[in-house]
Order: sequence, then C-alpha cells, then structure tokens
Amino acid sequence: MEIKAFVENLAEFNAGNISGEWITFPIDEYEWEDVLESIGCIWVDFNGERHETEHIFTDFECEFDFGFSDYEYARIDELNEIAEKLDNWDSDLLEAAAEIWGFNYVIDDDPDDYILLPDILTDYDLGKYYVYEVQCIDLVGNKVLDNYFNFEAYGRDIRLEVDGGFTAYGWIEKY
Repeated sequence: MEIKAFVENLAEFNAGNISGEWITFPIDEYEWEDVLESIGCIWVDFNGERHETEHIFTDFECEFDFGFSDYEYARIDELNEIAEKLDNWDSDLLEAAAEIWGFNYVIDDDPDDYILLPDILTDYDLGKYYVYEVQCIDLVGNKVLDNYFNFEAYGRDIRLEVDGGFTAYGWIEKY
C-alpha cells in the first residue's frame, strides 16, 4: 500500500502561502533533504551553515485511512516505518483487522497471524465453516445429523471464544 503526503513549509503555511510538495513513502534521507530544500525548509546562511525550519504534513493519500490527522507533525522515520509495514498487508485484511482491533494495534503484527474469510458473515456461516472446513465436529457425510445440527449456536460459541469478529469484509480471526 502506498502512502503519499503533501509536506509544506510551516512558516509559509501559517502565513497563508502554499510552499509544498507531494512525496511518497518510504523516502530516503537524501530525497527528503531535497524536498525540504525545495520548499524552503533548509537554507544556508552567510557562513555556509545549514539551517532547517519546521514542516507540516497537510494532506495524505492512501487506500487505507489510519487516522492521518494524528501525523501532521510526524517524524519522517515514523512515516517511513508505517509505509514499510503497510507493504506487508493486503488492504482488505488490514481494514478488517483495524475494524476489530484498531490500526495502531495491528500495524505492528504479522499479517500471517490473521485469517480473513470474506464469505463468513453470520454465526451460522461461522459454525458451518468450523464443522466442514476446520472439522471440529465430525458431521461430514452424515446428512441426518447435518439436518439437526445447530450451526448458528455453534458459530456463536466460537465467536465468543476466539479472538475474532465480523467485519464489513467478512469474518476475521487472529491466531
């Protein structure tokens, strides 16, 4: 997943002027210095000393909204780290996990610790999945018991016992 941000010179921003540039994360330190220089955040005085003024991130673009308003004064290494972690995640899996546990909790996790089942939307679906796919109960091939088994109640019990939940993307579970 790609994160883009519009970075601006804070002094110019406060004066009502636009002095900024779009960047894509992760960004290396040399590119970052070039950006800061181009927006007037790095300048050299008469003695040849470099000075840096403050910057602000005023806009973000990403297919996943992780609460960008909290990051307007973020450090570049912090945003680079988030961008690198996002590369490991499928967008639907991340959205579902964030819906249940919150973005700041799951971004540090390994995506392989989660399973997303997009077709599982109810307790009944969950119970049937666990019986037939996980084979927690041996009803496979027994149509008489299958007709009388309460998949919904079984699914509800599973939902209450495991670390997971229903999302707009289906059932997600953490191992």
